[in-house]
Amino acid sequence: TTPSMLAESPTPTISHRPSMGASKFVGMGDSPDIIIQSSSFPTDLALPTFHRASAIRTLLILTAIHHLSYLDRSIISAVLQPIKSELELTDSHLGILGSTFVFAFLLASPFAGYCGDRFPRKRLIYLGLVVWCSATVLTAFASRFAHL
Repeated sequence: TTPSMLAESPTPTISHRPSMGASKFVGMGDSPDIIIQSSSFPTDLALPTFHRASAIRTLLILTAIHHLSYLDRSIISAVLQPIKSELELTDSHLGILGSTFVFAFLLASPFAGYCGDRFPRKRLIYLGLVVWCSATVLTAFASRFAHL
């Protein structure tokens, strides 16, 4: 950094009482312990049009994925009887199948959360979609209980 760059950078002021300027609250509880004021703190959080469109598109895609995932988890109860008749399964098989489906989500969720905190989310979403779609396609080839 050069001396001119240092002179241009604003110095934040710290106070213990609220003010009208742009501020960032630091502390715990309902009332702030310390208020940091800086002219470099953004007061207008509006995104440029290009970024806003990209954010909306991303939100819509993630919402669609979420709804399909919810539908995928919910549909198992609706299709148990057709699966039972087509694969000639017993009620015990259906109970095991439904429980296995739930336990797979139960065991995968903490692992997915761990990975989501440590790895790039775009790649994780892509990998999750590939695994999910592959598993869905493979169920079409199931001809007996062991394949499910």
